[in-house]
Amino acid sequence: AVGDEIFWCYGEYGNSRLLHKYGFAELGNANMNVKLSASTVTEIVGEEEFNEAADALGPLYKQEANFQVANNGNVSKDLLCLLKYLNASEKEQNTWAEKAGSDGCYGILKKKN
Repeated sequence: AVGDEIFWCYGEYGNSRLLHKYGFAELGNANMNVKLSASTVTEIVGEEEFNEAADALGPLYKQEANFQVANNGNVSKDLLCLLKYLNASEKEQNTWAEKAGSDGCYGILKKKN
C-alpha cells in the first residue's frame, strides 16, 4: 500500500557478485567463501601430487571436488581431504587409497587420528 516500506532481498551472494551486479558490498558478509578451481589447487600443491591424491580419493574427485575456504576459516571437506592425504605418511596414503572406492575422500575424514 502507499507509504509501506518495501523490502528487497538480493540473495545470498559474496561481495564480488553484489558489487558487480548491484554496486555495493556488505561488511561481514557471511557468504564470503573463496572458491579455488582444481587448476589453482594443482598449481599450489603440484601437478604430480594433486593427480596422485585425486586418483586415490575417488574416480570423480578431479571433476566434482569442491575446494572452498569460508570467511570463518573453515575449509570444504574436499579440500580438507586433499590436504590430509598429502600430509599423511605413505602407509596411511596407501591404506586410504585402498578404502577410497565408494567413500571417496570422506572415509579419510572418518578416520581417527
